[in-house]
Amino acid sequence: MKEFYQQLLDAFANGTGTAIIAGGERWSYAQLYNAMRRLNGFLGSFQNQNIALYTGKNFEAYAGIYAVLLSSNCWVPMEPANPNSRSLDLLNLCRPAAVLAGQAPA
Repeated sequence: MKEFYQQLLDAFANGTGTAIIAGGERWSYAQLYNAMRRLNGFLGSFQNQNIALYTGKNFEAYAGIYAVLLSSNCWVPMEPANPNSRSLDLLNLCRPAAVLAGQAPA
């Protein structure tokens, strides 16, 4: 499995095309790779932990998902549009080591 993730990371690092189109914006594989690397700098201190990602469906979410998985952690999706009680229940259930939050929608 580790070989698969390394191949995926290599593809991101060497990719030149459009990786994500969301909200009328386009991001390249290089931009996605750079965002993943920044997050991995933080996530490297965690191993085999639950990492909650509190963001909608956007560029930050995709970068966060790949960064969490590539750092050998478990991604816990949390949707900001859900009621606060649901988010609190999920946090109590999974006890994440960290919560990554995206920018609030404009």
